[in-house]
Amino acid sequence: MDRQNFLFLLFFCILCFSVVARTDVIAEDRQLEKARKIFDQAEREYAGLGQYKTARRLYRDLLEAYPENLLGNLAPRAYYRIGLTFLAWMQPDSAGVAFRKAASFSDSELASYIQMGMDKARGLGARVDTPDHLSASKMVPEGDSRLQSGPYWMVQVGAFKGKENAGRLQKRLEELDFQAQVERRSGSRWLVVLVGPFSDRAAATKAKKRLLDRAKIRDSLIIQRP
Repeated sequence: MDRQNFLFLLFFCILCFSVVARTDVIAEDRQLEKARKIFDQAEREYAGLGQYKTARRLYRDLLEAYPENLLGNLAPRAYYRIGLTFLAWMQPDSAGVAFRKAASFSDSELASYIQMGMDKARGLGARVDTPDHLSASKMVPEGDSRLQSGPYWMVQVGAFKGKENAGRLQKRLEELDFQAQVERRSGSRWLVVLVGPFSDRAAATKAKKRLLDRAKIRDSLIIQRP
């Protein structure tokens, strides 16, 4: 084979490889887009409509249909939500299993929430251990371990009677990289949207300012718990 034919063959092989690689990337992007649609639907059922059982089925369908390395941060979020649905149905043991799985993603941004979920599951009688790799500095914003046993702070950003409105605000805040959740006030029809948790009031105050700057939320309220 002369030099010209060799170079032509080499160029052809590189071209074929590039086409195959590009095809794989496109296929993966399409899979991820479909996965996000399932996750968003599950979020609507969970936060917007309060349909916990339907949401849990959708989260499970998502985790079964797609590999965790493709899902990225959707995987721990799905396991975390599954845990919350079990808590809502007063099934702490199942909740603990889901939280434990969510905690296995050591780089999860939900670490502080997962810890709180585990604590709630234990409070309801579940036997679940906190994974060793989740240190206090990872579990608590601002690197303060007090949140695990002492008080913590949340920022209340809204109160609604309708689940749809509360879920819509939660989603908007999450799109702005705030950790938001919806809770029902004890003995009340009102749903409150909260951002946090934070290990001290100073951190909550900073978040309150960011909420004003980024989300244009003026009437927020800092709450200390417990």
